[in-house]
Amino acid sequence: MLFLIIKLLVLLLLLLLLLLLLLLLLLLLLLLLLLLLLLLLLLLLLLLLLLLLLLLLLLLLLLLLLLLLLLLLLLLLLLLLLLLLLLLLLLLLLLLLLLLLLLLLLLLLLLLLLLLLLLLLLLLLLLLLLLLHYYYYYYYYYYY
Repeated sequence: MLFLIIKLLVLLLLLLLLLLLLLLLLLLLLLLLLLLLLLLLLLLLLLLLLLLLLLLLLLLLLLLLLLLLLLLLLLLLLLLLLLLLLLLLLLLLLLLLLLLLLLLLLLLLLLLLLLLLLLLLLLLLLLLLLLLHYYYYYYYYYYY
């Protein structure tokens, strides 16, 4: 009888031990599941962080592109202003040249007028000399 009780107790203890082992295995499985879940969460967070970094990089690239575009526009504006200044300078030079040509034309006209006056004076002098010549000729002819 005692042997049976001891055997029963040993079996009970064995059952209890098996139950405890099962419980420990279950707990271990639960812990592994939790660890897997945490790893998954960590991976998700890393993915999210990577996505945010990529987005930030994209925004920085966009900002750089916009700055480059702005710089290009400023350069174009500067070039247009320079071209406008050059055209104004050219226009001023052309106006100066036109003024110089007009002045030269005026000078030539004045010279022509002077030459015409001189020619007129010479013609008058010639006429006067001719008159004088005829006058002396007739005077000499009639009186001598």
